[in-house]
Amino acid sequence: MIFEVPDPDFERRVRTSFARQGLNATIRATLRRVAPGQVEIEVPFSGGVSQQHGFFHGGVMGAIGDSACGYAAMTLTLPSSEVLTIEYKVNFLSPGQGELLVARGRVTKPGRTVTVCTGDVFAVSQGQEKLVATMLVTIMTVGGQRDTSATLRHESHTSDHHTRAIDVAALVPLSSTTRHQAQTRRSRAALIREVVRSMAAIAIASGRQAASV
Repeated sequence: MIFEVPDPDFERRVRTSFARQGLNATIRATLRRVAPGQVEIEVPFSGGVSQQHGFFHGGVMGAIGDSACGYAAMTLTLPSSEVLTIEYKVNFLSPGQGELLVARGRVTKPGRTVTVCTGDVFAVSQGQEKLVATMLVTIMTVGGQRDTSATLRHESHTSDHHTRAIDVAALVPLSSTTRHQAQTRRSRAALIREVVRSMAAIAIASGRQAASV
């Protein structure tokens, strides 16, 4: 399937986001392949990702399948967009036994707000892959609007050089850590507002469809 890719730098954005997930470091997950509408993630076997019988834990299988699908959806979004999982259903087909777990997520139906993806998880033993789980994942796209607030602030400060110099001298400088924390809080708040708006829009659309049946 050929997809329209609005962000030519999608791979860098996906890999940067993947690196920020603490869970990936915990289970030693790596991003193996990133292509338009497709992502592969792998996890090596260890005691930390096993269940009581010595197989890969189902939670790990679901987690990397979900991530593979989410990032597959992210490859088709605008540069400033983020993705969140709305829901997923996983069927475990066989015990996850092997040296490696590989999840392949692919976009089935892209959308501006909601994207449907399919994920397959394979256990690799002695170079042979075996399908151990399959998933249907629904992903929400949030954001996508360019933030012009920084530009506006810059223009207002540079409109009068003399006034700007006085204002800057009067300010107490913030540390880089404090600024980063403030930016992170603003970004999270904006993301939450966008999720609420998107969920409300989906609920309204679903209500209209139900009323028309």
